[in-house]
Amino acid sequence: MKKKFLISTLFTFVLLATTVLAVRSDTQVIMRYGNVDGTWGEVDQGLADPNSEYMDGAGCLRYADGPDGSNTNPNNLNDGMVFSDTDRSIQGNNTTNWNQVRYGGINVNGSCGSNDMATYQKQSGLAFNGVDATTPKRVAPFETYFPLGKLSHVNHSIYLVGDNRFQQTYIDLVIKDVDCGPDGVLVQNKNGTPYPDPVPTSLDLSYRFLIFYDETYNTGLKENCPYLTTGRACSDAIIPGQLQGSSFFCKYDYDTKGDNSQVFEFQVSLHGFTPVGLYESVENLVYDPDSVITGLMISEEDATNSVAIWARVGPVKPTAIDMNFFEANGAEESIVLRWQTAFETDNIGFNVYRSETLIRENAVQLNQTLIASLVPPGSTFGADYEFVDDNALPYTTYFYWIEDVDVNGTVTIHGPMAAEWVD
Repeated sequence: MKKKFLISTLFTFVLLATTVLAVRSDTQVIMRYGNVDGTWGEVDQGLADPNSEYMDGAGCLRYADGPDGSNTNPNNLNDGMVFSDTDRSIQGNNTTNWNQVRYGGINVNGSCGSNDMATYQKQSGLAFNGVDATTPKRVAPFETYFPLGKLSHVNHSIYLVGDNRFQQTYIDLVIKDVDCGPDGVLVQNKNGTPYPDPVPTSLDLSYRFLIFYDETYNTGLKENCPYLTTGRACSDAIIPGQLQGSSFFCKYDYDTKGDNSQVFEFQVSLHGFTPVGLYESVENLVYDPDSVITGLMISEEDATNSVAIWARVGPVKPTAIDMNFFEANGAEESIVLRWQTAFETDNIGFNVYRSETLIRENAVQLNQTLIASLVPPGSTFGADYEFVDDNALPYTTYFYWIEDVDVNGTVTIHGPMAAEWVD
């Protein structure tokens, strides 16, 4: 039998209207900003933070400020580099250099070694260096990707005692000197309430970026390595978590009298990594979707592996996910639903509903169990999904909804989409 896919023109109109009502233009400069800085938070049970909320058991912790320069090796011995096993506030000494956290024993006994630079250089850890300010400021057009900085994993063959692996931490990102671009004015809220004197011309936006760190054991057969490896030992993996932070409000006046205005709330979200060379600059890196990693950053052992972190500024969407698309297509005696998420901050899974009418309350759930999210909880990247409705009858128009379920049980509905298959 020959099948064909039909979609109601009603829903095409609704989708187009939503696009028009978004935010002005996809080329308008929504945000200008200065340099980006990132400081590492608590890890766990090390000398610096024995009572940390992240209790993984990592030992021999040290925090560092430096070395200087965005295109330097974070594992070198530059003058001016300072470190401490008790004070992570040292990372704030310089906002334009590397900030680092290291851990791990340097001998077979798992000893922390001497409290000196030579010991620090042999430990594993994470380093971040944000993009530096320019004059004029850097610009971020609406929903256009821009680099936040470089993340490096310094991956040495350290020694562990028991299971004292570094498994998670966070980095506090600060995007400095943010304003609303040449056409907007910073306001306090969605009501457009102006700031009291002195009126700020820019803001510092702070975000917490969770890092889940899967460090593998480096003994045994390489066939048992969970991640790709080309060296003598198993590769590790860095997994991005949820980006949490404050939003900002921009007011736009559409006439000279200023009595026809609109206020938008914006937030910066992360959108994957691009592998870069150790000394490669990311300041003017051009976004290439074919080179972007939206899941794991795989890090080879005994190397310093680096990626550029991409971000995008857009309207705040108070849902657990950002849906790129949702479509229904006729197939062999069935209808196939496909959807793609841009990010899934608190999502645990999806439900699929179908009805023969536009009344969603009449829809029945097609999946017997929750369709689990394909990405880790708190992810700032998305995934592709497919569901086959093989109980669809010919010559019948069906309406479909996708429901995402977050960690708190809150649901958000996407759709409907309409489709049918015929002889």
